[in-house]
This record gives sequence, C-alpha cells and structure tokens, in this order.
Amino acid sequence: MISFSTFPNRYAKQPKLQSFALDTFVQGMTAPVSTNTIIKDDLPLWSPTVFQGNRCQSNAQYISCLVFDVDDGETSFDTWKLFHIWDVIAHTSFSHSDEHAKYRIILPLEKPIPVCDWNKAWRRAIDIWVFVGCQGMPDMKALKDPARMYYRYALPKNKSGIHQAVSEKGFHRLKLDYSKIELPKPKQVKQRPHNTTMTVSEAIMDTRLRDAIANRAGGVIAGNRAHHITCPRCSQSSAYFFIDIEFHGNPMKGWQCNHKNSCGGFGNLAELI
Repeated sequence: MISFSTFPNRYAKQPKLQSFALDTFVQGMTAPVSTNTIIKDDLPLWSPTVFQGNRCQSNAQYISCLVFDVDDGETSFDTWKLFHIWDVIAHTSFSHSDEHAKYRIILPLEKPIPVCDWNKAWRRAIDIWVFVGCQGMPDMKALKDPARMYYRYALPKNKSGIHQAVSEKGFHRLKLDYSKIELPKPKQVKQRPHNTTMTVSEAIMDTRLRDAIANRAGGVIAGNRAHHITCPRCSQSSAYFFIDIEFHGNPMKGWQCNHKNSCGGFGNLAELI
C-alpha cells in the first residue's frame, strides 16, 4: 500500500489521506486528471507526505515516495529510465516543452520515512541521483521540503502532444538507506545569560514562532513561504512572509501583500494574528 495526501487545489489547507495498492497508485499518477487544461492553478495536487492536521512541516508525519522535481532544462525526460531497477513513475510537468524539459520522477519507497529522518534521507536521495548517472540537479528546495505538494499530471490545451506519463516495474521498491549519512554540525548558538528575556527582534527571527503565526493566521506553508493569508490592508488572501529569514538570505522580517499595484501593504507579523 502507498499512503499519501491529496488536495483539490493549491489553496487547500486540509489534506485528504489516501491509501492504495501500488498498481492503483501508478494508474492514478500516470492518468491525466485533465486533458484540456488552460490554467495550472485549477489542477488538483498531491503530496507523498502524510500529515496530522493541516499541511505544514510541523504536521508532517512520514513520506511514502521520493520525488525528483526536475526543471533545470539540462536533462531530458528519458532520465527516468536510469531508475529502472526500482519501481518508477515519471510524468511531464504542466510547463514542459521540447525546448525546456520539465518533469517529475516518482519512486515509491519500500518503507515510509519518518519526517524526523528526512534531513538525512534527502541527502541520500542526491547520492542516488548521482549514482545512476543523472546530469544536472533536481529542484533542491522541493526535495528538502517534507511538506511539499505537487500538481497532478495533466495535459495543457493545444499542447498535449509533447506531454507523457510512464511507469516501469523494477526489481523492487526503493529502499532509501540513510543510516550512514552524517548531518552537518549545527551552528554554535551564543548562550543567553541567565535571567534575561528574548528581545522582540530576536523573537521575530524564531522559525518556530513564525511557523505558529502562519498557522494561526490560516496561511498555507509551501517550503519556506507562508502565503494565502488575509491582508490586514485590503482583506484579500494575498499576504505572505518567509518562515526562515536566513534560509535564502532574505531580509524581509514582516509580511507583504501580493497586490502591490492596488494595495502594497506590508507590516509586522503581529498584525496577522
């Protein structure tokens, strides 16, 4: 059986747990959910992660499939054939073209991986990518994110001829052995003197607090970004902020509204709760 989560659209917060036999899962991943799609945002999505509660990293429980999201344009869709020794599924992404290949390679795992081990597991996944002889690199942000969701396979209007989905039965499912992976040593944290409290500036940098604010504000967390939050200025679901400010060296500590032309709102996170 393969357990995973589905979402009716990109804005959905509550996952629907699904469990199917491998053959049924393969059929679902390779059959287009739409054959005449105009806007990608209308498509349903899925995640290889099982959650306890809304979709966010703190609610992720375990991951049932390894997904390589490839859009660097350096490797062809046929790269999936390098994984033929395992059960493998592959399909083109919505924006795939002859000039710039974009696709996903899905490898059902022999055993689901607890989210607490994912930091080691994704590093092992890169070893496998290199070992089979793949060129280029998959989307690392997607690979690292244990709460990632992906659009289902669909055929765009008037461009369906270049899109495809395939699967092959290997010798077995992938067993992702990450037992020998060593994690980088954590950065040294300066000890706070006793009887002192955290300043407001320090608190607003705390990823746990920012994650909690995102959930309290009803946001959707995708990777390092919390979005689809009600803007205090224009009341549209267009405010967003970043969870880990230092992840990409982004200096934006507060929230900002996507409706820059009509709103341009921004402010501190306290306004969102």
